[in-house]
Amino acid sequence: VLLLFTDGLIESTNAEGKDWGQRRFIKSFLNHAKSSAKDIRSEIIKDANDFFQGQPYNDDITLVVIKIK
Repeated sequence: VLLLFTDGLIESTNAEGKDWGQRRFIKSFLNHAKSSAKDIRSEIIKDANDFFQGQPYNDDITLVVIKIK
């Protein structure tokens, strides 16, 4: 699995000012790594949005997931 992403994903913050960070990103990926590429992407974005609790992103967000079977 190859993940390509911009820093906006891991550096955006929730209402408490905490960023999602690399650890949460990696944990989210590992939780969904056995899924299809489309589902991995969707679930990582869902996990991030759950963390952000409706806060707008601080930056643009790009996430590309490539999975070779």
